[in-house]
Amino acid sequence: MGVKVDKFTSSELSKKARALSSLALSASEAGISMGLQVKNEVDIVENNIRFHAFWGVSKFYIIDNGSVDGTWDTLNELKKEFDIDLWRDEGLDHNQSENMTFLAHQARKDGFKWFIPNDADEFWTPRDLEPYHLEGKPVVRVARFNNVPVSGEDYGWLSGWWVKNGIAFDLYKPFELGEDKRNFIFAPVMHKSYVRLKGLVRIGGGNHGASSLLTRRYVWDDNISIFHLALRSRAVFVRKAQDMFESIELMKRKGRKHNFGPQAVFWAQAYEKGIIDEVYDRMFVLSPCLSCLEDLDVIKQDDLFSQALKLAGVRIEVG
Repeated sequence: MGVKVDKFTSSELSKKARALSSLALSASEAGISMGLQVKNEVDIVENNIRFHAFWGVSKFYIIDNGSVDGTWDTLNELKKEFDIDLWRDEGLDHNQSENMTFLAHQARKDGFKWFIPNDADEFWTPRDLEPYHLEGKPVVRVARFNNVPVSGEDYGWLSGWWVKNGIAFDLYKPFELGEDKRNFIFAPVMHKSYVRLKGLVRIGGGNHGASSLLTRRYVWDDNISIFHLALRSRAVFVRKAQDMFESIELMKRKGRKHNFGPQAVFWAQAYEKGIIDEVYDRMFVLSPCLSCLEDLDVIKQDDLFSQALKLAGVRIEVG
């Protein structure tokens, strides 16, 4: 991404973590807020908040979209430690763009300058391992990388491998039972964007962009990488596919168009056909395949995320 990342020993990481903690006040004065819309994310939402608070997010604006797995209770506990405004939306129609725009305008009313629209499984990681320094146009794009789940390894779905260059295939081809072998882990991944709140009109679907009264142009922030844990435990994956399926079916009954991307539609269809477990297993890559994919420049090793987790004192349990 154009920024050199230094390697740190364990002792050096400990020293750096103490130094970064002393910068917490100056980071909060930068006026950075984050929005999240979550549903059944109890396995990861606390890690997400602790991680981003450490790296410079001052306040979180969160809509819980009807969780039943303990996410709501976890968020209310976290309110005792972090600055969190929390809403509950029981609707199944998702409404991500509308909800995220609402959260962004709440942050603007509170005087924040910057807003990061985020998902619970995405970790915005500064490549220089220093607190966030957001700047640029009103809409700033950031590159995102899917984690590559590796079969037969201790780390399972949380590996040190990331998709570097996605594989082009027909994302929108109708699902074919027994024939469809698409692995969306390797699909080309769209960027995400953070926004300057002054002049903001709307956050786009999927948090990929936004519209602003101040400009139609955008710039890239090469000092942040978004590490996306697209695949987690089997139980979480099946539940998310079920949630997506139920939301899509609701929108059909209402005669309205859903706003899910092709990956979500694919997984919802697999759930409907009763083969969601097969789809989950197929997304894991065999260890002998890694070197070939690396040679083809499809995947890369990058330990930046693991270093950032250690500095923030966050440990993600692999199920």
